[in-house]
Amino acid sequence: MIFSQSLKLVLIMSNHNEDKSLEAWLWDAACSIRGAKEAAKYKDFILPLVFAKRLCDVYDDEINRIAKEVGGRAKAFKLVKRDNKLVRFYIPLEPANAEDSVWSVIRKLADNIGQQLTTYLIDIAKAKPTTQRHH
Repeated sequence: MIFSQSLKLVLIMSNHNEDKSLEAWLWDAACSIRGAKEAAKYKDFILPLVFAKRLCDVYDDEINRIAKEVGGRAKAFKLVKRDNKLVRFYIPLEPANAEDSVWSVIRKLADNIGQQLTTYLIDIAKAKPTTQRHH
């Protein structure tokens, strides 16, 4: 519950403060969210969000690289969906508008944000065979 509320606040802040640096809005969000919580425990809330943001940014770079070769992001998304080996890792998220960033899918979450982010991260891990545990 707290994670979901914290994540929602950070996402709202990222939508309204695009001129601010990532560091600045994360710090502002941390101060708003943390309240009476210990600063050390804050990492449990923000690190998954920062990790997801970085994954999305790197994945967008991969999609853009392919898009230059094939003539657009929509085609790149389709190719990568069919052959995940075209990218370093596959993220099973695609924005409704192919020109939008992959992060925009997460940024637009409104309900059960923490659970949905967790589900997305699990899906990302499942999409990369080398991350699977071998018994």
